[in-house]
Order: sequence, then C-alpha cells, then structure tokens
Amino acid sequence: AFLVIIMIIFGSTGNLLVLMVVARCPTLKKSYNTFIASLSATDLLFNISIMPFYADSFYHRRWRFSKGLCMFHAFFGTVLIMCSSLHIALIAINRYFLVVHMSIYPRVSRIRILILQIVIVWLISIASVIPGAVGWHAVVRYTDQISRCTYVRSESKESLDIVFSMGFVLPSFVVFICYGLIWCKSKGSRKKLKLYKHPSQAEPYAPSRKRRPSQKRNTRKHSMKIIVVIFISFLFTYLPYSIINLADERGELNRIWYMSTSLFFWAGSCLNPYIYGIMNEQFRNAY
Repeated sequence: AFLVIIMIIFGSTGNLLVLMVVARCPTLKKSYNTFIASLSATDLLFNISIMPFYADSFYHRRWRFSKGLCMFHAFFGTVLIMCSSLHIALIAINRYFLVVHMSIYPRVSRIRILILQIVIVWLISIASVIPGAVGWHAVVRYTDQISRCTYVRSESKESLDIVFSMGFVLPSFVVFICYGLIWCKSKGSRKKLKLYKHPSQAEPYAPSRKRRPSQKRNTRKHSMKIIVVIFISFLFTYLPYSIINLADERGELNRIWYMSTSLFFWAGSCLNPYIYGIMNEQFRNAY
C-alpha cells in the first residue's frame, strides 16, 4: 500500500507538470505534444481515481465499498489502462511519420486529425469493456489474490481476450513495428553521414543550408536514446503482467507474482510523464 501511495504522488506530480507546461508555454503547443498532453491527462485520471482504491484494498485486504463501485472501478480502470497503452501506440505512429515520412508529416499531424485519433482511442477502449460491463462472459468481484476488484478469469475469458488483444497485443505490435522502422531509418541516415565525411564518395551540396553533421548526429543520438528508453519502459511495465495473466489461466499462481507485476504495470502511468516530457529538452527548459 505504501508503494502505491508513492506511485500516486510521483505519477500525479509528473502528469500535472506536463499538463501545466504544455498549457503555459506557447512553444510546446505543437501537434506532437497533443498526444503527450492527452496521455498525461489519462494517466493523471488513473492516478487520482483508480490507484487510491488499490492502496486501500492492499492495506485492508478487502473491498470496503459497494458492489457497484467495485464493478465501476474494474471497468473504468481497464478503460484508462487501455487508453494509456493505445496513446503510446499513437505516439509511436506519430514519430514514425516524423522520422520516416517527413514529407507527409504536416498533413497527418493536423490538429483535427490528432484529436480524431485521440477520440478513436477512447472509443476503442470503452467499446472493449462494454461486453463485460453488460454481463457478456464477464464476472467482476474483489479477488484477494491480487487485492482488488477485477475480472474473474475462469468466468470472463471472452471479455478478457478482447481487452488483452486491444489493450496490449495491438499497441505492442504498433510500438515494435514503428520503432523498428525508425531504427532502420536511423541506421540508413548514419551511412549517409559517413558519405558526407568523404566528399569524393558523395554529391556535393551547400552545408550552410543544413545543420552540421555533428548537430544531426547529436540530435539523432538523443532521439534514439529516448526511443530505447520508451521501448524498455513499455516492455518492463506491460509485458510481465501480461505474461502472468496469459500463463496462469486458472489463477493458481502465488499472490506475490500478481502483486509485483501489478506494481510494474501501474508504474507505467507514473513513468510516462518523465519519459515523454522531462527527457524532452523543450520540456526541461520550460520546467
């Protein structure tokens, strides 16, 4: 319970900072930061509306509130978690177009298109839990094994399959593909930089019109560093909990496994603002 409270404070502070900085700094009101601000708003909502109930049930080892609130807590928490992971996929797609298809990036990054994508993410997240919310192959109750209200695995397989597919498999696939293609593009750019160092092997051009190779190289290194951190963070926060849930179909694993992987899982909502915001130089300068 103490760790969950620390996460609530840490995550809420980070997400609030990102939202405040984006709102107050005109230089950060760019299309790309729309996704980061929306992700922070989603994670902040999770921090303040869902995680306090986790802390309470962890401490008391029981659900002290109504059955209706138990169901709402489980379904709404699922919506927010799915929405967060799908936002990460949207950011990956956005970076893919920015790096790999820069010529068409201005068209796909118009504010109306970005808002439409965010709305679609919310609709997908809500639609994925509706079958369970109306009672289709889903039973929700407090489970002592994980100390919170959640789907009962043995009676909710179909609903959980939908949630898992749309909330983890789909965003994971998008993140892996997009950052993989960005990595390949970066390797190709490094080869071009090597040609620049040997003018006899490359076409001459006016270097004054473009940034110096050292500047490009430093920018690219920083971008790839952020991508690696995002990728590792995504794996460590989402993958362990998902593997546990897939492997333990009968719910027979020890409670400690669920508790530890859940903490990693929830840590994602606390780390996102620091990864996407504070690692960004513009955000750091604004802070």
